[in-house]
Amino acid sequence: MTRISYPRSLAVPHARVADENFAQAQGWLTNLKGN
Repeated sequence: MTRISYPRSLAVPHARVADENFAQAQGWLTNLKGN
């Protein structure tokens, strides 16, 4: 999954939520691979 990097000061308000969703997806994939 590609992610566009840019200064946080220019980030749109929903960027933080997107990061949380991305982190949750990564955790889910890690658990899937672990099992």
